[in-house]
Amino acid sequence: GDRSRKYSGYERSYGGREFRKDEYDKRRKKRSNQRPGEKDKERAHCMEMGGYDEAYKDNVPVEEVAFTKGAVVSSEITENIYPLSLKDYPISDKLAKIMRKASFISVSTQSSAGVVFDLKKLVNFVKSFVHQPGDRRYWQELNYVIDLQKYRKQNKSADILMPLPNHWKGYSLEDAAQAVHNEYPAQHQATYISELISSGVKIDKNIISDTSKVDFINTIVLASALNTWSFQAVAPNTFAMKYAIGMPRPEEMVWRIFKGEYGRADGVPRSTLKRIQNLDLGCMEQFTAYPGKS
Repeated sequence: GDRSRKYSGYERSYGGREFRKDEYDKRRKKRSNQRPGEKDKERAHCMEMGGYDEAYKDNVPVEEVAFTKGAVVSSEITENIYPLSLKDYPISDKLAKIMRKASFISVSTQSSAGVVFDLKKLVNFVKSFVHQPGDRRYWQELNYVIDLQKYRKQNKSADILMPLPNHWKGYSLEDAAQAVHNEYPAQHQATYISELISSGVKIDKNIISDTSKVDFINTIVLASALNTWSFQAVAPNTFAMKYAIGMPRPEEMVWRIFKGEYGRADGVPRSTLKRIQNLDLGCMEQFTAYPGKS
């Protein structure tokens, strides 16, 4: 309801500011006491990661507003559409036209090319497992993400999270994160399919018939084509769903809580506050594994 709208749109709330003021002062003092080289190194890192908020200022650069992922837009567009809130979703065709002038990625709506599914039905389908801030289950999921980021920085193995394909054996969580950072679409899936076929996995001939006794076209070529086609077929629909639902990225919510803009008075659980208070962030992007945002 109102709480979800507040979180999704990042409307200002100062319920947690007093709760966190002493912690801010300690962190700012720590940073002010850093040797010049350390501070310059931290600033350079944050600049590389896409932003720097040395004094934890209240003003938020437009590229850090929810859902933008690095958008650089004119003040005219900013005044017209920011900040986005839950009432802006699903994105209308009119709003999408404005957003496409910025650097939002693949703004898609029901009328966009390649969107073949009914978005209303898809949204209703995923509502049971897509949770907005303010929902108890959202905080459980955010806690899990915070823990994983901690494990990533501790260089823990990726197999604590999931079974790994052969070409990822020995990968740390950091290795896995970097492997899927701006990679060519379907790259890792193609490698995995190659591993499966090399290990003797066969295509069911009752579904796909052979072209001849020794078949190349309806085996590896077909598997390659299906792998690439599936990405192209699904992507317009998943991006349209993204712009139909609207959610803050984990680093955006963590940063707001870290700065004290949200706290216990806004429904943030103690378990989440404790995790975030133990972080040492100079900018939002330091929470993630990538320059820019997740």
